[in-house]
Amino acid sequence: MKGQKEAPKRTVAEGQRLIAEYEASGQTRKAFCASRSISINTLDYWRRRCNARRTEVSKVVPEFVELTPLKVCGGLDIELELGDGVVLRLRRSA
Repeated sequence: MKGQKEAPKRTVAEGQRLIAEYEASGQTRKAFCASRSISINTLDYWRRRCNARRTEVSKVVPEFVELTPLKVCGGLDIELELGDGVVLRLRRSA
């Protein structure tokens, strides 16, 4: 629209920092946005975008699996099927 200032473009890192500051502030959305001179729509946009990124990352990163040390006498031949056709092969010959 004519006469309105265009909001500054933020990078993803800036949006993530904004959300982290909001979550740490303990303020309501309205109070936080007023203190930063941003609209509630801007805050909500970055909350949705950052939550979507967190969901994507959590789908990709599996839970940590702790392995105990393996004492081997002689050769070693281990295959781990990690899913989606990915196989990790460990081989050591004596």
